[in-house]
Amino acid sequence: MIQNESVLPDNSDHSFQRTISIARPSLRNDILSEDDFMSGVMEKQSPSLLKRWQKRYFVLSNKVLKYFKTEQDYLQLKPPKGVLNFQQIWIEPEFKDLQMKIFLKLMGSNRVFNLRCQSQDEFEVWQKKLRHSLISSIGKLKELSMEHYKDDYGSLYDFWRFMRIDEEAFILNAEVGDMILSKSKNKI
Repeated sequence: MIQNESVLPDNSDHSFQRTISIARPSLRNDILSEDDFMSGVMEKQSPSLLKRWQKRYFVLSNKVLKYFKTEQDYLQLKPPKGVLNFQQIWIEPEFKDLQMKIFLKLMGSNRVFNLRCQSQDEFEVWQKKLRHSLISSIGKLKELSMEHYKDDYGSLYDFWRFMRIDEEAFILNAEVGDMILSKSKNKI
């Protein structure tokens, strides 16, 4: 946003324009580049009591990490098994180099996504791209914790099972005449 104001110097008949530039973080200015797109197979530890490792196909794009059962599911446009939108939630990562493990802790919740890469090279690329995506996301910058979604994560369905759009992205993308469909427990 640029603001102009007219300034009259003392003892002068001349006026001049001073331009003040105000920087404001914007989703449009901070969209991930194509270089930050990442996809591939990682293992995800099951949250159940058995804690077994399951191979899943992960896609990182525009600060959203989605995972699918297989790459075929992704290519066939099937819905993902899970979605972590970094714009909506503050996630603290932990990277264990020797074990090639990535831990994504959802702040304000006990939920941690435990991931394991297939090779050291893949681990290093995932670490770099996830770190960039997480650090520059609105969720981290505003420290949006799961406490903002108490009604959602206490419900029958897990918060990360479905794609959600954050308010700022909605405002940037919505146009007059768009149809909005939503699901809510409350009657409107």
